[in-house]
Amino acid sequence: MDQLKGMRIFQAVADCKSFTQAAERLNLPKPTVTNAVQAIEQQLGVRLLQRTTRKVSLTAEGAQYLERCTALLNDLEDINGLFAGDGRLLGGAVRVELPERLAHLVVIP
Repeated sequence: MDQLKGMRIFQAVADCKSFTQAAERLNLPKPTVTNAVQAIEQQLGVRLLQRTTRKVSLTAEGAQYLERCTALLNDLEDINGLFAGDGRLLGGAVRVELPERLAHLVVIP
């Protein structure tokens, strides 16, 4: 899985304090969310979340990782926003007038 996507998933789990609610928020299957967090933990070699049947909480390492992930993801959004103008996409119909023959031979196909 893409590391940035994994960070976003971890951030959602930490914010929601629930794998199920994070999966619903991200519109992902719960096993995908669980596997993403487990993959990050395995890659780092530390436990980021303390899990019980009723509660999910951050470990000390998880809190540090969340802080750094949040900063990195915010910076990434800022960088992408630099080149997106005001962030709005133009929409609507465009009306073009041209000769009928040109339309049928060139534009429509």
